[in-house]
Amino acid sequence: MDVQAMIRAIEEVGRHIRGEVQLETVEIIPSPVNVGDLRESLGLSQAEFSSRFGIRLDSLQRWESGAAVPNWYEETLLWNILQNPQYVAQEFEEYRRTQPLYKPKSRPA
Repeated sequence: MDVQAMIRAIEEVGRHIRGEVQLETVEIIPSPVNVGDLRESLGLSQAEFSSRFGIRLDSLQRWESGAAVPNWYEETLLWNILQNPQYVAQEFEEYRRTQPLYKPKSRPA
């Protein structure tokens, strides 16, 4: 976006705030991430993917088998992994390093 386009957009927001124009609301809902395809595209086993990104192995297995679907937060995490897996892995590793008591919660069978 060039500077002039940004200025026009800011001016339009100002007109909207003053009630001079009604802006269209657009809700963008991304399609669900195919977890198995994502994991395989990274060349990771289920255990490696789970460990690298802080996702419980049983959750990952249930998503891949279709027994469960990720919630909004989990889907957001998966979209971020899809966009930049190295960054997400690095941030999770930094979190794990700085939170020495971090332990994934285990779910009763």
